[in-house]
Amino acid sequence: MTANQCATGPSPGVDFDDIEFLFNESAGAFIAQVRHMNELSTPAMTRLLSVSKKTYMEMEKGKRQYRMHIINWWCFVMGMSPLHLLAQSNYFSHLPIGDYRNIRQVRLASLLQRVSPDDCLATLQNMIDHCPRHIGRDADDSVCIQPSELAGVRPFFYDKDYYRMVADGLLFFLQENQLTRRDLARYLNVTPRTVRRILSGEVSINFSYYARFYLSTGVYPLRILDDSPYLKIRLKLEQRLCLINDLIAGYASSPDLLDELLISLSHLPLGNGWCELFER
Repeated sequence: MTANQCATGPSPGVDFDDIEFLFNESAGAFIAQVRHMNELSTPAMTRLLSVSKKTYMEMEKGKRQYRMHIINWWCFVMGMSPLHLLAQSNYFSHLPIGDYRNIRQVRLASLLQRVSPDDCLATLQNMIDHCPRHIGRDADDSVCIQPSELAGVRPFFYDKDYYRMVADGLLFFLQENQLTRRDLARYLNVTPRTVRRILSGEVSINFSYYARFYLSTGVYPLRILDDSPYLKIRLKLEQRLCLINDLIAGYASSPDLLDELLISLSHLPLGNGWCELFER
């Protein structure tokens, strides 16, 4: 994975520390929006994420730093990408992630994730067949996630060595791009001591570092990790989001038709495997 203009750092004249509070508020509001969209309760979310009620409520209010493993697991369960959270902040409006702000895109991604894989596949194929614009591909298993796959990847995020794996990925990235630890400290706007702790796997990484890293390098930090169960789901989600974005663009001339399809999808039964994730 190579850096994209990684020597340039964040946008000149903008200190991420100054906008981090607003960034966290935007992310929290989006997390709350997705919960309401799926008619999920706060207790269900605390069980899913293994956090206290106080911690979760502070997350929705943007009053707390988000740990990367929690956000990544939340994204997998909700059918989202971390780019969805970045897209909620106006500070990232110059980045090529505008599709992730589209409320119909968010709604479709969320609804497809919560139904059974068979219903997900059938819905996508139906949308392709009736799309006003030619999509150029069919829906297949590469965009459908089995409940067992999703449940099986949770231990990856909550493993005590998760941040050690992240550290290994970051070290590989630095070596591949001939970058120094001082470069990484500059990208994340942290002290060399904090970088040493991050690269030794001693500290939980805040999601705000994800934003800083992406702004500085043009690389999504999650692409650095190559754990097989995680990688399989990440690739499926990315494939599905690409197809969703094509469909949203294809239905741009017929938004009423798209809304009807979204309503029909919202009436499909929830997948048993997805519901079980909130019961543990």
